[in-house]
Amino acid sequence: MRSRGRMLLGATLGVAGALALLISAPATAHTPASYIYWVNNNGNSIGRAQTDGKHVKQNFITGPSYPVGDAVGGKYVYWVDQDTGNIGRATLKGKHVQLGFLSNVGATHGVAVTSKYIYWANDDANTIGRADLDGQHVKMSFIKGLNGPEGIAVSGKYIYWANNVDDTIGRAKLDGKGVKQSFIEGALSPYAVAVGGKYI
Repeated sequence: MRSRGRMLLGATLGVAGALALLISAPATAHTPASYIYWVNNNGNSIGRAQTDGKHVKQNFITGPSYPVGDAVGGKYVYWVDQDTGNIGRATLKGKHVQLGFLSNVGATHGVAVTSKYIYWANDDANTIGRADLDGQHVKMSFIKGLNGPEGIAVSGKYIYWANNVDDTIGRAKLDGKGVKQSFIEGALSPYAVAVGGKYI
């Protein structure tokens, strides 16, 4: 089901959501600026602007049906589409759009990317999925037993997620081991999670 009132913050080391901010700084002579990417879930698009707020393009990438989360990794921006159950991707320049880069991954809200893998939260199946960055070796139930996972973040050796139903933040190692569903307790219907420095 759509959740049009949700707003979730995301980053490459953060989580995804209805208006996710993702900073990318590709080090090439052609793209010297850093950018913010976000999803316009009612506008069916991915927006982009420079981090100084200039050169705003609300329809930088078009085609997603109802995007609810995004992440930047390497040369690509990824997003999850709640209507189709797909994960899409395009280059950081908005080219080579693949609306079904990963197909039928479920009711996904959050997505996170490392140098090797893409992770996503499926709140219907209560799982974290994982695949290689080229879309191979898909594991729909990489981590099981979650309770309404929404936002997802990756930092260092760990993956974190927001269990919306039982009001907790979960954590596991990037290889899926050491799962702690109630790593942090007492949250109030958490939908987003981000990691910066020493803090969650």
